[in-house]
Amino acid sequence: MGPHETSALTLKSDSDVPEYRDQDRASLRVSKRMPTDLHDIATLSGHRDRITSVAFAPGRNDVVLSSGRDGAIAVWTVFGEESAEAALYRHNAAVRYACFWPDQQGVLFAAEDGSARLVDLESSEETGRFTTVQALLESAQSPTGLVKTVGNTVKVARELVAVVVPLGGLITAATKAGETASPIRHAVVDATLGRVATLAADHTVTLYDLLTGEVIRKWSVPADDRSRLAFAAGSLIVAGANKLLLLDETLDKPGASQRPTRSAIRGMIQLDANRIATYDASKTFTVWDAERRATVGSFKAPAQPAHACLCGKDRVLIADSGRRVAVLPIAGHAETSMYEADAGKVRAIAASDDGSRIAIAGDELKLRILGAPSD
Repeated sequence: MGPHETSALTLKSDSDVPEYRDQDRASLRVSKRMPTDLHDIATLSGHRDRITSVAFAPGRNDVVLSSGRDGAIAVWTVFGEESAEAALYRHNAAVRYACFWPDQQGVLFAAEDGSARLVDLESSEETGRFTTVQALLESAQSPTGLVKTVGNTVKVARELVAVVVPLGGLITAATKAGETASPIRHAVVDATLGRVATLAADHTVTLYDLLTGEVIRKWSVPADDRSRLAFAAGSLIVAGANKLLLLDETLDKPGASQRPTRSAIRGMIQLDANRIATYDASKTFTVWDAERRATVGSFKAPAQPAHACLCGKDRVLIADSGRRVAVLPIAGHAETSMYEADAGKVRAIAASDDGSRIAIAGDELKLRILGAPSD
């Protein structure tokens, strides 16, 4: 996409789902700058129900994707601080998650009707579609688990709960409604090692081979609903309760655990190939180096994070349980103020790869684009 081209996304509408009329299409209101280190760039509107996910295009800070419970998937292109354009279309079920394909030529979205679809942005054609019915017809196994690689459907289920996009493939972690199998709460992929890991609600971690879909190892681990997975320095890490657990695929039992904090861990984000950061009930971020297997730093947030993501190479974007967000330096030692998001309760956040812009979505159906402070 060129710098002044509008991203195009067209879904094949079902007959019972009307397309957006011209007056219903996306609109833009440009806000005045606010006297804060986070400054307004644009307020985008067009969704009719809660926004469920936001994402910047890889390597871009002017192209943002959003999905909503209204079934809408929007690709927004923001020009400077004065105008924006968007393509906004609707699926026939609530969309829980959407992201750009790594080559930026497609958009992947997962919906509550059990479908995961990949749409090519250039041709507006679907290049991959996965449904519960197809999975049940094509597989005798329980459709709890994975959908691997486009064009090679293995398993999928009615309620998609996690989607991971490695280079060149599609991984969907899911659970089938009514099955006794436990819902999958989180999934991660390491394309270099060719591994996929899932964490189920019954605290079972399953490691799969990325190419074959075969189970390599299963572990039962101490975890809770907030527990998350990460691959770092070749290790599979589980963060939950107040400890980090290292899993080795050659061993049947979980390896040694680390206790980076005394408070309950509320979440985890990946900083780079070797480092992760956990945040806990004391509002503390703890940075842990998996290669050195040691804690290498910590910093405090001004409020309890409800959502967090990496913002550039050395900062973290957080949102509290209300309407406020902040950008924190990983090195710490800097006072940071919270910014009133003016979008209702924050439901989804994202940051561009270079950390120069952030996107915030809330209950008021607004998508806010903000400029982050320079280092």
